[in-house]
Amino acid sequence: LVKALDDAIKKADTQIAATEKILAAKATDKDTLASYVRRVEGTDADNPHTAADQGMTVARAIAAALAPKSAPGTTTPDGSPVRYRFGITPPPDTVLAANKVVLDDATGRTWAEIVGADKIRKERVGADNAAVSVTSVAGLDASDVNSTLTSSGTYTDGQEISTSTYKGIPGTVYCLGDDCAVGAAGTTDAGKLTGSWYFTPTDPMAYWTQAAGATTYTEETLYTRYGHWLEVAANGDATVRVYAGLPSGEIPSDLTPRQTGNWAAHDTLARSASYSGDAVGRSVRKFFDANDQLEDIQSGRFTADVNLTAEFGGTRRLSGTVTNFESPDNPRAVHPDWSVTLKGVGTNDKAVVTGFGTVTSRAESADRGVAQGTGQAGAWSATSYGEADKRPVGIHGWFNAHFTNGAVAGAYATRKDD
Repeated sequence: LVKALDDAIKKADTQIAATEKILAAKATDKDTLASYVRRVEGTDADNPHTAADQGMTVARAIAAALAPKSAPGTTTPDGSPVRYRFGITPPPDTVLAANKVVLDDATGRTWAEIVGADKIRKERVGADNAAVSVTSVAGLDASDVNSTLTSSGTYTDGQEISTSTYKGIPGTVYCLGDDCAVGAAGTTDAGKLTGSWYFTPTDPMAYWTQAAGATTYTEETLYTRYGHWLEVAANGDATVRVYAGLPSGEIPSDLTPRQTGNWAAHDTLARSASYSGDAVGRSVRKFFDANDQLEDIQSGRFTADVNLTAEFGGTRRLSGTVTNFESPDNPRAVHPDWSVTLKGVGTNDKAVVTGFGTVTSRAESADRGVAQGTGQAGAWSATSYGEADKRPVGIHGWFNAHFTNGAVAGAYATRKDD
């Protein structure tokens, strides 16, 4: 059915580009115009498929990826095979940007967002003379940046001082001039960095939050990374992979009690809570004629809303819905009336909500929850995280479902509503 999904996507892009060139070509440029028309109409001997043909090829490839598979040990509660693969880690860097979606639901900001783009510049620093993003820290209290920086110290151009901080954010401070100093006592700059002092963070992509009234930042570690990507095997088989997990990459069995959230049976906390967030994934929508014969098939990425209801205490249960399906790249790849019911399942007080399929083994389980569309039942999973003395901060996982006119597979991330 599919020689190679990557090739199909590239061919579809070529057809779209050719169509655009038709629109842009001048009427007097008859030879060039005719060449592009031949490519799109399918009369080019070397490329006999139209843009619509290529789109259909891609859609059929996605449909095959979401169709039932027969791998051992991968059945849903009703005995049907699963339709995709899931995990807790993002796609490898080798996956083309066009074939993946990488998201998170962090509420904090990166170092660059905190500092501001207008205050960041590139400088070559260190022994390897690497170009890194830096910001000036002149004017900050020297003791807040690094306790070893004093007015009696002597600092030279190119000197670097590790284990430094910028408002609590760890990194390295560099002296990039011959005027680096710390203001002496009794001066207007007493105890402050003066001259060409610059800072770069250890982890530019980390997220940081600041409590009300605080002057320093704390790293945000409890949030969800989630998304999906397409994978094509050497034999041309296409697989839709979805993922949702903590940024640390830890599997649930490795989580500390602080990270699991409190599902305890006897405490003074609220007995229920609602969680809401977003879902992303891949979808296929089929179109039938008056005789119920397939006449078209469309595929694309989707976004949707997820709402969960958690019951704590003696009766621990989780259920929810996925609604408001939309496609950012192909509106015809979803139906506005699609809705998925995440059927309720009992839970325990562990990070992995049992009864949903274990993420710990990174493989499908027979006792997961049922995700019900209008067609064959699918499945869904859930993993909670939070603090030991509070209800979970968030719940994330994956799901798949079939409709009478399509199918979806995706990942979701939710946060506890106020």
